[in-house]
Amino acid sequence: LPYIAFAIFIVGFIYRVVSWARSAVPLKIPTTAGRAQSLDFINKRRTINDRIDCPFTKWELALRMFFEVFLMRSLFRNTRFYYHRGGANVDTRWLWFFAMAFHYSLLIILIRHLRFFTYPVPSFVELIDWVDGIMKFWVPPIYVTGLLALASLAFLWGRRIFLAKERTITLPSDHLALLLFAIILVSGTLLRYFVKTDLASVKEFALGLVTFTPPPPEVFQNIHWLFYVHLTAVCILIAYIP
Repeated sequence: LPYIAFAIFIVGFIYRVVSWARSAVPLKIPTTAGRAQSLDFINKRRTINDRIDCPFTKWELALRMFFEVFLMRSLFRNTRFYYHRGGANVDTRWLWFFAMAFHYSLLIILIRHLRFFTYPVPSFVELIDWVDGIMKFWVPPIYVTGLLALASLAFLWGRRIFLAKERTITLPSDHLALLLFAIILVSGTLLRYFVKTDLASVKEFALGLVTFTPPPPEVFQNIHWLFYVHLTAVCILIAYIP
């Protein structure tokens, strides 16, 4: 299943990129809001925000892409306009905060999981694992990113369920992705703190996956069944992404 899921991901990702590159774009749809490049006396008034928001040079474009990809800049400017409240702009950047927390928590969790797929474990993975598990008053230590990911997922899914506008534009596929994330995070949390499984067997199983050497049958028997639920949800999500 992991091999099939990864193959679908690679082939599907390439297919998507190629299909986007070959698609016709009949209309230019501007997505910028800053002061554009113009006459010299106007360009003198362009601020750094204008250069990032409405780039003209390649360096300005690279800077905008950096802020969009790594900091979700457009989402940070998210506001909502209410006519029945006297035309007031309402700050709704809680979405940006929880989206950032969710995505970067997943990134840290993914890096931490490298300790199962590498031997010896890289030093930077051990460092991230130690910093993330700084709440050491619990045994085993509590990972901050695990709590952040669960809280952020609850917020992102809850707004699609309880807010009328978001509920209207939400598709079943949106719920499917969030459901897969919920299964992965909940099962991972249970395996971390409540359900005891043989981590040595899990690592042997993971190393066998990346080295194409299947472990002996007793390794599979030593692993709790919840781990296979966790792994299956991960594989379905990987195959679903393209």
